[in-house]
Amino acid sequence: LCTGYKHSFPFMPNSLNLQCGNEYNLPNLYRNLQWYGADKDKADAGGNLFYMAMQNQIYTYTMFSMQARWVVSVIKGVVEVPDRKVCVADIEEKCERERDLTDSYKMIQSQTDYMKQLAADLGYNENLDCSQVIMIKQLSFYFHPFDGIYRRME
Repeated sequence: LCTGYKHSFPFMPNSLNLQCGNEYNLPNLYRNLQWYGADKDKADAGGNLFYMAMQNQIYTYTMFSMQARWVVSVIKGVVEVPDRKVCVADIEEKCERERDLTDSYKMIQSQTDYMKQLAADLGYNENLDCSQVIMIKQLSFYFHPFDGIYRRME
């Protein structure tokens, strides 16, 4: 959403329509992917509806790749999803945590934990934790915002 895009799904019935802002933990989506209609005015899709790449992004393309792997694995039956009650409780707990994401370090750590969760679900053993690199780059930009290609030529 940093580009100014706002997600819009006018073709979806309101009861299945994802409505969210620039958030890290999305309402109604187990693992921020699989629709369960946790809100009172939303319908349940029985785990057969997925929204991908909808949340605020730090890992971006790595996250897209892991999300795609997760969705395909669920559809193929390789990853088993808990029953609806467990999924809804997880969604509610993650949305409650959204309020605690008050600074960029907490946001980075939250999305790192999310990536690790997807990897664990998939049995993916590569290290996806880039939080230290992301934090260093963020600090570097904070203290030297015009370095790099925009550095003044002397």
